[in-house]
Amino acid sequence: MFLPVKGEIGIGNHFLSAWRKEYKFYWYPKVTSMTDTHYIWDNQPYHKDDAISKVELFVCTHDIQVGDEFYFKRELDVHIAVAGDHDSRYWIQADNKELYSKDHCFKVVGKPSPEAIWINPGDKFDEDEVKLGIGKMNKEKFLFAQFDNDVERKYWFPNNGWELYLQIKGPCGRFH
Repeated sequence: MFLPVKGEIGIGNHFLSAWRKEYKFYWYPKVTSMTDTHYIWDNQPYHKDDAISKVELFVCTHDIQVGDEFYFKRELDVHIAVAGDHDSRYWIQADNKELYSKDHCFKVVGKPSPEAIWINPGDKFDEDEVKLGIGKMNKEKFLFAQFDNDVERKYWFPNNGWELYLQIKGPCGRFH
C-alpha cells in the first residue's frame, strides 16, 4: 500500500493525487520527469500544487488487534483500534468511536527492501515469505541484517542510519 511520507517529490518517486477528492479516490503516479511547475508521468503533466504528498510502498496486513494503529482505505488518518461490542471478525471500533469494516482496514508491517523491485501494491505474502530486519544504503549497495532477538534490534536500531525493512522472498526463491 502506498502511504504518505515526508520529503520532496523527485524523479522516480510516487506521489499522492486525488482523482475525486469528494469521494476520496486517490492514485499514485510515478514522476518520470519534471519542470519548474509540473510533474510529468506517462507523458502527462500534473501541476505541482495539486500533488498532496510524496508516498512510498509499505507492506501491510489486515490482522489488526486492539491497541494497533491502523488506516482505513479511503482515509489518510491513523486510528487506534479499541475494544468494542461488535463482532470483531468483521468490524473494528476506532478511538474516534467509528466502526470500520476489517476488509478495508490495514496496519503497516514495514517498508520493503529496495532490492524487492518486483512487488506491487496489492501483492500478498505469507509469513514465511517475509523477514523483518534493518537495512541501510552503503554507497551503491543495500545492506540488510535480520534480527535474532529483541536485544539485537534495540542495539542496532535506530543507530548509524539503519532503518527497519522487510526482505521479501522473490520469484527466484531468495530473500531480497
